[in-house]
Amino acid sequence: MGVVILQPGQSFPNHRHNTACEVFYTLSGEVCLYLEGTPHILQTGDVLQCEPGEAHYLINNGDKP
Repeated sequence: MGVVILQPGQSFPNHRHNTACEVFYTLSGEVCLYLEGTPHILQTGDVLQCEPGEAHYLINNGDKP
């Protein structure tokens, strides 16, 4: 398990995990998670899972970390 804090305007680079899934849980604020190029807006309490091999990246387009 890891925690990533994105400041406003900050992003996490596009990547994929070939053998593991990754689950995102939004602790606070709002973030845009691009999964295979499709944007998903995640707000506080939202969960999204990426399957192995799916490319994904995050952008904080909001005004809070």
